[in-house]
Amino acid sequence: ITGIAGKRDFISVHVKKAHMSGEVGFVRKALSVFERYGISVEHIPTGVDSFSVVVNGADVRDSIYSIVADIRRELEGAGVLKAKRGVKQAKPKPRGPFRYVSSGGYEILAGRSNGQNDELTTRTARRGDIWLHTQKVHGSHVIIRTDGAPVDERTLAEAAAIAVWHSQAREGGKAPVDYTEVRNVKKPSGSLPGKVIYTNYKTLMAEADEKLVSSLAVK
Repeated sequence: ITGIAGKRDFISVHVKKAHMSGEVGFVRKALSVFERYGISVEHIPTGVDSFSVVVNGADVRDSIYSIVADIRRELEGAGVLKAKRGVKQAKPKPRGPFRYVSSGGYEILAGRSNGQNDELTTRTARRGDIWLHTQKVHGSHVIIRTDGAPVDERTLAEAAAIAVWHSQAREGGKAPVDYTEVRNVKKPSGSLPGKVIYTNYKTLMAEADEKLVSSLAVK
């Protein structure tokens, strides 16, 4: 759907229940699920019997079904929704980051959500790995696992294309991508999931080449 300021690639999760407005904490319980996944909510239109949560498509593209299932479990556990009889819903296992291998043999990782971006940048990556992110545009944190080796320009270009693919700049042609060593990326205390500051970076231009990104993906 088209979202605020004409930006595209937003997804709306719609929840409907008769006399919803009379339920205390109904919306809050649903929103807590998005918080656990580290996903920022863009807009929450509400009505008497329903509400919708509008989020960035890139944040939920590969976890939307897990999120919907968790919302149902949250509301069932609070007694707001009735559980389906005779149906046991197994909690889905968390999925790891997107994995790629560059033409030069370097492993490249991209976060699936804001929470996973934090995990990837602050815990998984080593200080000498290369961190990439689209400049001033919401998107995944991308990591090139270097193992201390210098990274060739082709691998950098491929990782930058992956960063654009997993961002709001996907449909906009070429976009600037910043990159630096992980040691130069810091997460301010108390900041929202996925929010970081970085220094000593360089910038290159890249575009979301679907064919290239697909060819590098680890199946």
